[in-house]
Amino acid sequence: MAAAGDNVRVRTFARAGCTEVFASATAPWDTPVGAVIARLERATERSSAKLVSRGLHVSRGEPLEFHLALGTVPDLVAYLWAVAGVKVTSLAEQDDIVANSFSDGHAYYLHANLSPTDKAKPRADQARELFERMDALLRSCGMSFHNVVRTWFHLRHILQWYDEFNAVRNAFYAEQQLDRQNLPASTAVGTLPPGDAALSAGLLALKPVKPDSPVQVAAVPSPQQGPAQDYGSAFSRAIEITAPDHRRLLISGTASIDERGATLHPRRFHPQMAKTFGVLGRLLESRGMGWADVLHGVAYIRRAEDIPALEKFIRQRGIPPIHVVPLAATVCRDDLLFELEIEAGVVT
Repeated sequence: MAAAGDNVRVRTFARAGCTEVFASATAPWDTPVGAVIARLERATERSSAKLVSRGLHVSRGEPLEFHLALGTVPDLVAYLWAVAGVKVTSLAEQDDIVANSFSDGHAYYLHANLSPTDKAKPRADQARELFERMDALLRSCGMSFHNVVRTWFHLRHILQWYDEFNAVRNAFYAEQQLDRQNLPASTAVGTLPPGDAALSAGLLALKPVKPDSPVQVAAVPSPQQGPAQDYGSAFSRAIEITAPDHRRLLISGTASIDERGATLHPRRFHPQMAKTFGVLGRLLESRGMGWADVLHGVAYIRRAEDIPALEKFIRQRGIPPIHVVPLAATVCRDDLLFELEIEAGVVT
């Protein structure tokens, strides 16, 4: 890992024939978006890396909808994932790039970001349409939802309809015949999707290059939390990808809940943060990994005043800042103030 300066931090994950680059940058809200993205692109140019995905979000304070109402100014955080040493192919719809793909010689990876097309529909109908769009994109690439290893959902006003969203997701996954052993890892938080959409989604799918490829994908349980399916959410706590030259662990958005799914330390940020880091630390250890192996992480934080506490906690634990990027977002329960997702990897 190397710090690139100019408020840009970079982490690389190199293996035979492929180097992945994870970069993030922060800037005041009134900074032109292009300027923030350009900082990241300059950092990746050093590795001749090609873009796979990128995001731009509010990083400080309440979600943007609150700032718009209050007239206050948050910060931005931009982050991207790029790869070097391989060809990246883009897939466009109506001149907009919706997906990028590449192969590392062992597996074919597809990353996509999508929104519903009919934003006038009721929220549940938009969610259903979005899942159908995701499915159509996958099938156009010779895949299905059985190839999806990771999803991200950004819901406008999540607290108003998260249960409704879960019902749509559960029904769609049942139609796809996904069971507990092949549900993707996932995050669902409250942010502002593009335009007037009720939600947006991202996905990461994987398909072995050859039918007899040694690449394996398996759901990983959490040592300290029960299955999310037990309380109505269709996702795995984590997904492990095992390839001939590396292992990768994709850990879902995780919050302060107990083995039965009940909230621990309601509305108390510090204990929730400590519990969440403890849960993820144990999960990493269960797969022979540690915080030093984390490639990228996103912390979803509801209150602006809690950002410094997170940064202090990370420093005390010796976790480099690139590992955890803070974003302002509403977690899926009103009594939860903190959620953390991470991705880790080791070369074998």
